[in-house]
Amino acid sequence: MSYTATSILGNFSVTKFLTNLTLAAILWLLILQAFQFLRKCIHFRRIEQTIPGPFSVPFFGSVFWLSLNADNCLEKILDSVKPYWPGLVRYSAFNKLHVMVNDADHIAKVLRDRHFSDKPWMFYGPLKPIIRDGIFTSNGEPWQAHRLVITPTFHAEVMGRYVEILDMEAKEFVDKLSGMLHKDVDCSDTMIRTASFMAIRTMMSSTLNERECSILEEIISLVPRALKSVNRRSLNPFLWPDWIFKWTQMYRDTEAAKTLFDMLINSIIQRKSSEIHATASRERQLASKLGFRDRKSLLDLLLESKFSGELRMTDEDILNETSTMFITAFDTPVIVVTFVLKVLSIRPDIQELVYAEICDVLQEKDHKLSSDDLSRWAIYNNT
Repeated sequence: MSYTATSILGNFSVTKFLTNLTLAAILWLLILQAFQFLRKCIHFRRIEQTIPGPFSVPFFGSVFWLSLNADNCLEKILDSVKPYWPGLVRYSAFNKLHVMVNDADHIAKVLRDRHFSDKPWMFYGPLKPIIRDGIFTSNGEPWQAHRLVITPTFHAEVMGRYVEILDMEAKEFVDKLSGMLHKDVDCSDTMIRTASFMAIRTMMSSTLNERECSILEEIISLVPRALKSVNRRSLNPFLWPDWIFKWTQMYRDTEAAKTLFDMLINSIIQRKSSEIHATASRERQLASKLGFRDRKSLLDLLLESKFSGELRMTDEDILNETSTMFITAFDTPVIVVTFVLKVLSIRPDIQELVYAEICDVLQEKDHKLSSDDLSRWAIYNNT
Protein backbone atom coordinates (compact mmCIF):
# COMPACT_ATOMS: atom_id res chain seq x y z
CA MET A 1 0.00 0.00 0.00
CA SER A 2 1.43 3.35 -1.00
CA TYR A 3 0.62 6.85 0.17
CA THR A 4 0.91 9.94 -1.93
CA ALA A 5 2.01 13.29 -0.55
CA THR A 6 -1.45 14.66 -1.28
CA SER A 7 -3.24 11.94 0.75
CA ILE A 8 -0.85 12.37 3.67
CA LEU A 9 -1.35 16.14 3.68
CA GLY A 10 -5.10 15.61 3.38
CA ASN A 11 -5.19 13.29 6.40
CA PHE A 12 -3.02 15.70 8.33
CA SER A 13 -5.38 18.58 7.51
CA VAL A 14 -8.42 16.58 8.65
CA THR A 15 -6.67 15.63 11.91
CA LYS A 16 -5.64 19.22 12.51
CA PHE A 17 -9.18 20.41 11.76
CA LEU A 18 -10.72 17.91 14.20
CA THR A 19 -8.16 18.84 16.87
CA ASN A 20 -8.89 22.54 16.44
CA LEU A 21 -12.62 21.84 16.49
CA THR A 22 -12.29 19.84 19.73
CA LEU A 23 -10.20 22.57 21.36
CA ALA A 24 -12.69 25.21 20.24
CA ALA A 25 -15.57 23.17 21.72
CA ILE A 26 -13.70 22.75 25.02
CA LEU A 27 -12.88 26.46 25.08
CA TRP A 28 -16.52 27.31 24.39
CA LEU A 29 -17.68 25.06 27.23
CA LEU A 30 -15.17 26.66 29.60
CA ILE A 31 -16.34 30.14 28.59
CA LEU A 32 -19.96 29.06 29.07
CA GLN A 33 -19.19 27.61 32.51
CA ALA A 34 -17.27 30.76 33.47
CA PHE A 35 -20.18 32.91 32.32
CA GLN A 36 -22.68 30.87 34.36
CA PHE A 37 -20.38 31.00 37.38
CA LEU A 38 -20.05 34.78 36.99
CA ARG A 39 -23.84 35.13 36.82
CA LYS A 40 -24.20 33.11 40.02
CA CYS A 41 -21.53 35.24 41.72
CA ILE A 42 -23.33 38.45 40.73
CA HIS A 43 -26.70 37.06 41.88
CA PHE A 44 -25.19 35.91 45.18
CA ARG A 45 -23.46 39.27 45.65
CA ARG A 46 -26.75 41.13 45.26
CA ILE A 47 -28.43 38.90 47.85
CA GLU A 48 -25.45 39.19 50.21
CA GLN A 49 -25.44 42.98 50.08
CA THR A 50 -29.10 43.18 51.14
CA ILE A 51 -28.16 41.81 54.59
CA PRO A 52 -26.01 43.91 56.95
CA GLY A 53 -22.58 42.53 57.74
CA PRO A 54 -18.83 43.18 57.78
CA PHE A 55 -16.77 44.09 54.72
CA SER A 56 -16.66 41.41 52.04
CA VAL A 57 -15.33 40.96 48.52
CA PRO A 58 -16.90 38.93 45.69
CA PHE A 59 -16.48 35.15 45.97
CA PHE A 60 -14.02 35.24 48.91
CA GLY A 61 -16.60 36.93 51.14
CA SER A 62 -15.94 38.38 54.58
CA VAL A 63 -14.62 35.57 56.78
CA PHE A 64 -11.03 35.63 55.49
CA TRP A 65 -10.66 39.39 55.96
CA LEU A 66 -11.34 39.13 59.69
CA SER A 67 -7.87 37.56 60.16
CA LEU A 68 -9.23 34.99 62.61
CA ASN A 69 -7.07 32.69 64.69
CA ALA A 70 -7.59 30.54 67.78
CA ASP A 71 -6.70 33.38 70.17
CA ASN A 72 -8.75 36.24 68.74
CA CYS A 73 -11.61 34.48 66.93
CA LEU A 74 -14.42 35.31 69.36
CA GLU A 75 -13.27 38.88 70.01
CA LYS A 76 -13.05 39.59 66.28
CA ILE A 77 -16.52 38.17 65.58
CA LEU A 78 -18.10 40.05 68.50
CA ASP A 79 -16.48 43.30 67.36
CA SER A 80 -17.70 42.80 63.79
CA VAL A 81 -21.26 42.07 64.99
CA LYS A 82 -21.58 45.13 67.27
CA PRO A 83 -22.67 47.67 64.61
CA TYR A 84 -25.56 45.45 63.46
CA TRP A 85 -26.79 43.83 66.69
CA PRO A 86 -29.52 42.74 67.45
CA GLY A 87 -30.61 42.54 63.80
CA LEU A 88 -29.55 40.03 61.16
CA VAL A 89 -25.80 39.77 60.55
CA ARG A 90 -24.26 37.94 57.59
CA TYR A 91 -20.90 36.37 56.92
CA SER A 92 -19.86 34.77 53.66
CA ALA A 93 -17.12 32.64 52.11
CA PHE A 94 -16.86 31.04 48.65
CA ASN A 95 -20.39 32.18 47.72
CA LYS A 96 -21.81 30.51 50.83
CA LEU A 97 -23.93 32.74 53.04
CA HIS A 98 -24.05 32.36 56.81
CA VAL A 99 -26.62 34.54 58.59
CA MET A 100 -26.77 35.01 62.36
CA VAL A 101 -30.45 35.01 63.38
CA ASN A 102 -31.23 36.47 66.81
CA ASP A 103 -35.01 36.82 66.85
CA ALA A 104 -37.29 33.87 67.69
CA ASP A 105 -39.81 34.95 65.03
CA HIS A 106 -37.05 34.90 62.40
CA ILE A 107 -36.00 31.40 63.46
CA ALA A 108 -39.61 30.19 63.21
CA LYS A 109 -39.88 31.68 59.73
CA VAL A 110 -36.70 29.92 58.61
CA LEU A 111 -37.96 26.57 59.89
CA ARG A 112 -41.29 26.96 58.08
CA ASP A 113 -39.95 28.20 54.74
CA ARG A 114 -39.21 25.41 52.23
CA HIS A 115 -36.51 27.57 50.61
CA PHE A 116 -34.39 27.06 53.73
CA SER A 117 -34.92 23.30 53.97
CA ASP A 118 -31.81 22.46 51.92
CA LYS A 119 -28.57 22.78 53.84
CA PRO A 120 -25.31 23.82 52.14
CA TRP A 121 -22.91 20.90 51.71
CA MET A 122 -19.99 23.11 52.77
CA PHE A 123 -21.25 23.22 56.37
CA TYR A 124 -23.17 19.93 56.70
CA GLY A 125 -21.69 17.50 54.16
CA PRO A 126 -18.40 16.94 56.03
CA LEU A 127 -20.39 16.00 59.15
CA LYS A 128 -22.14 13.03 57.51
CA PRO A 129 -19.24 10.57 57.94
CA ILE A 130 -19.54 11.07 61.72
CA ILE A 131 -23.17 11.83 62.52
CA ARG A 132 -24.75 9.84 59.67
CA ASP A 133 -27.79 10.86 57.61
CA GLY A 134 -30.32 12.03 60.19
CA ILE A 135 -32.31 15.21 60.77
CA PHE A 136 -29.20 17.38 61.13
CA THR A 137 -27.80 16.63 57.67
CA SER A 138 -30.87 15.65 55.61
CA ASN A 139 -32.75 18.00 53.27
CA GLY A 140 -36.25 18.56 51.91
CA GLU A 141 -38.80 15.80 52.43
CA PRO A 142 -36.41 13.46 54.31
CA TRP A 143 -35.72 16.30 56.76
CA GLN A 144 -39.45 16.88 57.28
CA ALA A 145 -39.97 13.15 57.85
CA HIS A 146 -37.16 13.05 60.42
CA ARG A 147 -38.55 16.13 62.16
CA LEU A 148 -42.05 14.63 62.31
CA VAL A 149 -40.64 11.56 64.08
CA ILE A 150 -38.72 13.41 66.80
CA THR A 151 -41.10 16.35 67.45
CA PRO A 152 -43.05 14.55 70.25
CA THR A 153 -39.81 14.07 72.20
CA PHE A 154 -39.46 17.86 72.53
CA HIS A 155 -42.88 18.28 74.16
CA ALA A 156 -42.81 20.60 77.20
CA GLU A 157 -43.76 17.72 79.53
CA VAL A 158 -40.82 15.64 78.31
CA MET A 159 -38.34 18.51 78.53
CA GLY A 160 -39.62 19.42 82.00
CA ARG A 161 -38.75 15.94 83.26
CA TYR A 162 -35.14 16.47 82.18
CA VAL A 163 -34.48 19.54 84.35
CA GLU A 164 -33.59 17.46 87.42
CA ILE A 165 -31.09 15.39 85.42
CA LEU A 166 -29.57 18.47 83.80
CA ASP A 167 -29.29 20.18 87.19
CA MET A 168 -27.48 17.19 88.69
CA GLU A 169 -25.01 16.88 85.81
CA ALA A 170 -24.43 20.65 85.73
CA LYS A 171 -23.57 20.72 89.44
CA GLU A 172 -21.06 17.91 88.96
CA PHE A 173 -19.56 19.84 86.04
CA VAL A 174 -19.23 23.01 88.14
CA ASP A 175 -17.57 21.01 90.94
CA LYS A 176 -14.99 19.74 88.44
CA LEU A 177 -14.41 23.26 87.12
CA SER A 178 -13.80 24.47 90.68
CA GLY A 179 -10.63 22.37 90.77
CA MET A 180 -9.36 24.18 87.67
CA LEU A 181 -9.60 27.72 89.04
CA HIS A 182 -6.62 29.99 88.32
CA LYS A 183 -5.13 27.35 86.00
CA ASP A 184 -4.58 27.44 82.25
CA VAL A 185 -6.38 24.19 81.37
CA ASP A 186 -8.45 22.73 78.55
CA CYS A 187 -11.84 21.76 79.98
CA SER A 188 -13.32 20.50 76.68
CA ASP A 189 -13.02 16.82 77.71
CA THR A 190 -14.93 17.54 80.91
CA MET A 191 -17.65 19.37 78.98
CA ILE A 192 -17.98 16.59 76.37
CA ARG A 193 -18.20 13.94 79.11
CA THR A 194 -20.88 15.86 81.04
CA ALA A 195 -22.93 16.66 77.91
CA SER A 196 -22.70 13.01 76.77
CA PHE A 197 -24.08 11.72 80.06
CA MET A 198 -26.86 14.32 79.85
CA ALA A 199 -27.78 13.14 76.34
CA ILE A 200 -27.73 9.45 77.31
CA ARG A 201 -29.81 9.95 80.45
CA THR A 202 -32.39 12.16 78.71
CA MET A 203 -32.89 11.37 75.02
CA MET A 204 -32.10 7.66 75.51
CA SER A 205 -33.44 7.22 79.07
CA SER A 206 -30.43 5.06 79.76
CA THR A 207 -27.19 4.74 81.69
CA LEU A 208 -23.82 3.24 80.75
CA ASN A 209 -22.24 -0.01 81.86
CA GLU A 210 -18.50 -0.40 82.40
CA ARG A 211 -17.75 -1.38 78.79
CA GLU A 212 -19.79 1.53 77.41
CA CYS A 213 -18.05 3.98 79.75
CA SER A 214 -14.73 2.76 78.34
CA ILE A 215 -15.98 3.33 74.76
CA LEU A 216 -17.18 6.82 75.72
CA GLU A 217 -13.72 7.71 77.07
CA GLU A 218 -12.19 6.66 73.73
CA ILE A 219 -14.76 8.81 71.92
CA ILE A 220 -13.92 11.81 74.10
CA SER A 221 -10.24 11.47 73.22
CA LEU A 222 -11.04 11.32 69.48
CA VAL A 223 -13.76 13.97 69.20
CA PRO A 224 -11.46 17.06 69.07
CA ARG A 225 -9.38 15.55 66.23
CA ALA A 226 -12.46 14.40 64.32
CA LEU A 227 -14.19 17.79 64.58
CA LYS A 228 -10.98 19.55 63.56
CA SER A 229 -10.91 17.32 60.47
CA VAL A 230 -14.51 18.29 59.69
CA ASN A 231 -13.69 22.00 59.99
CA ARG A 232 -10.58 21.73 57.84
CA ARG A 233 -12.47 19.85 55.14
CA SER A 234 -15.30 22.41 55.17
CA LEU A 235 -12.87 25.24 54.41
CA ASN A 236 -10.71 23.37 51.88
CA PRO A 237 -12.48 22.77 48.52
CA PHE A 238 -9.69 20.38 47.47
CA LEU A 239 -10.86 17.98 50.22
CA TRP A 240 -14.56 18.09 49.29
CA PRO A 241 -14.44 15.12 46.83
CA ASP A 242 -14.79 11.89 48.85
CA TRP A 243 -12.18 10.04 46.78
CA ILE A 244 -9.53 12.62 47.73
CA PHE A 245 -10.58 12.91 51.37
CA LYS A 246 -10.38 9.13 51.86
CA TRP A 247 -6.61 9.27 51.29
CA THR A 248 -6.02 11.61 54.25
CA GLN A 249 -5.35 11.10 57.95
CA MET A 250 -8.40 13.29 58.62
CA TYR A 251 -10.62 10.63 57.03
CA ARG A 252 -9.09 7.94 59.25
CA ASP A 253 -9.74 10.11 62.33
CA THR A 254 -13.40 10.61 61.41
CA GLU A 255 -13.85 6.90 60.61
CA ALA A 256 -12.36 5.91 63.98
CA ALA A 257 -14.75 8.27 65.77
CA LYS A 258 -17.74 7.00 63.74
CA THR A 259 -16.89 3.36 64.53
CA LEU A 260 -16.81 4.11 68.26
CA PHE A 261 -20.05 6.12 68.10
CA ASP A 262 -21.76 3.20 66.33
CA MET A 263 -20.47 0.72 68.93
CA LEU A 264 -21.78 2.85 71.81
CA ILE A 265 -25.18 3.65 70.28
CA ASN A 266 -25.77 0.07 69.08
CA SER A 267 -24.99 -1.28 72.54
CA ILE A 268 -27.52 1.07 74.14
CA ILE A 269 -30.14 0.34 71.45
CA GLN A 270 -29.84 -3.43 71.96
CA ARG A 271 -30.23 -3.11 75.72
CA LYS A 272 -33.18 -0.73 75.40
CA SER A 273 -34.83 -3.05 72.84
CA SER A 274 -34.73 -5.91 75.33
CA GLU A 275 -36.21 -3.71 78.07
CA ILE A 276 -39.00 -2.43 75.82
CA HIS A 277 -39.87 -5.93 74.55
CA ALA A 278 -40.29 -7.02 78.16
CA THR A 279 -42.71 -4.23 79.14
CA ALA A 280 -44.04 -2.50 76.01
CA SER A 281 -46.91 -4.88 75.20
CA ARG A 282 -48.61 -4.39 78.56
CA GLU A 283 -48.05 -0.60 78.52
CA ARG A 284 -49.37 -0.22 74.94
CA GLN A 285 -52.55 -2.13 75.78
CA LEU A 286 -53.17 0.13 78.78
CA ALA A 287 -52.50 3.32 76.79
CA SER A 288 -54.83 2.18 74.00
CA LYS A 289 -57.58 1.36 76.49
CA LEU A 290 -57.32 4.75 78.24
CA GLY A 291 -56.91 6.68 74.99
CA PHE A 292 -53.60 8.40 75.68
CA ARG A 293 -50.00 8.14 74.62
CA ASP A 294 -47.26 8.55 77.19
CA ARG A 295 -44.54 11.10 76.46
CA LYS A 296 -41.38 9.16 75.64
CA SER A 297 -37.71 9.84 75.17
CA LEU A 298 -36.42 9.78 71.59
CA LEU A 299 -35.01 6.24 71.70
CA ASP A 300 -38.10 4.86 73.47
CA LEU A 301 -40.33 6.47 70.85
CA LEU A 302 -38.33 5.15 67.90
CA LEU A 303 -38.10 1.59 69.19
CA GLU A 304 -41.71 1.33 70.37
CA SER A 305 -42.99 2.79 67.08
CA LYS A 306 -40.91 0.27 65.16
CA PHE A 307 -42.06 -2.71 67.24
CA SER A 308 -45.73 -1.66 66.99
CA GLY A 309 -45.48 -1.16 63.22
CA GLU A 310 -46.49 2.51 63.55
CA LEU A 311 -43.28 3.59 61.82
CA ARG A 312 -41.49 1.73 59.04
CA MET A 313 -37.93 2.05 60.28
CA THR A 314 -35.02 -0.31 59.81
CA ASP A 315 -32.30 -0.87 62.40
CA GLU A 316 -30.08 1.36 60.24
CA ASP A 317 -32.71 4.15 60.33
CA ILE A 318 -32.88 4.01 64.11
CA LEU A 319 -29.09 4.01 64.39
CA ASN A 320 -28.90 7.03 62.04
CA GLU A 321 -31.52 9.00 63.95
CA THR A 322 -30.17 8.17 67.40
CA SER A 323 -26.54 8.80 66.43
CA THR A 324 -27.41 12.17 64.91
CA MET A 325 -29.39 13.31 67.93
CA PHE A 326 -26.82 12.01 70.41
CA ILE A 327 -23.88 13.75 68.74
CA THR A 328 -25.74 17.03 68.30
CA ALA A 329 -27.08 16.71 71.87
CA PHE A 330 -23.57 16.87 73.29
CA ASP A 331 -21.95 18.99 70.58
CA THR A 332 -24.42 21.89 70.84
CA PRO A 333 -24.18 22.30 74.66
CA VAL A 334 -20.38 22.12 74.43
CA ILE A 335 -20.34 24.89 71.82
CA VAL A 336 -22.77 27.05 73.82
CA VAL A 337 -20.98 26.55 77.16
CA THR A 338 -17.59 27.20 75.52
CA PHE A 339 -18.95 30.41 74.02
CA VAL A 340 -20.46 31.52 77.35
CA LEU A 341 -17.28 30.78 79.33
CA LYS A 342 -15.17 32.63 76.76
CA VAL A 343 -17.44 35.69 76.84
CA LEU A 344 -17.40 35.68 80.64
CA SER A 345 -13.59 35.47 80.64
CA ILE A 346 -13.11 38.46 78.31
CA ARG A 347 -15.98 40.57 79.70
CA PRO A 348 -15.74 40.92 83.53
CA ASP A 349 -18.73 43.32 83.49
CA ILE A 350 -20.97 40.62 81.99
CA GLN A 351 -19.51 38.09 84.43
CA GLU A 352 -20.63 40.22 87.40
CA LEU A 353 -24.15 40.63 86.00
CA VAL A 354 -24.49 36.88 85.40
CA TYR A 355 -23.23 36.02 88.87
CA ALA A 356 -25.66 38.48 90.49
CA GLU A 357 -28.56 37.04 88.48
CA ILE A 358 -27.70 33.44 89.41
CA CYS A 359 -27.46 34.35 93.10
CA ASP A 360 -30.81 36.15 92.89
CA VAL A 361 -32.60 33.15 91.35
CA LEU A 362 -30.97 30.30 93.25
CA GLN A 363 -30.73 32.07 96.63
CA GLU A 364 -28.83 29.17 98.19
CA LYS A 365 -26.17 26.72 97.00
CA ASP A 366 -28.23 23.51 97.35
CA HIS A 367 -31.30 24.94 95.60
CA LYS A 368 -32.81 22.41 93.18
CA LEU A 369 -33.32 23.92 89.74
CA SER A 370 -36.82 23.93 88.23
CA SER A 371 -38.38 24.95 84.92
CA ASP A 372 -39.71 28.12 86.58
CA ASP A 373 -36.18 29.09 87.62
CA LEU A 374 -34.98 28.82 84.02
CA SER A 375 -37.67 31.20 82.77
CA ARG A 376 -36.44 33.86 85.24
CA TRP A 377 -32.88 33.85 83.89
CA ALA A 378 -32.08 36.43 81.24
CA ILE A 379 -28.80 34.61 80.46
CA TYR A 380 -30.74 31.38 79.80
CA ASN A 381 -33.09 33.13 77.37
CA ASN A 382 -30.16 34.83 75.62
CA THR A 383 -28.13 31.63 75.10
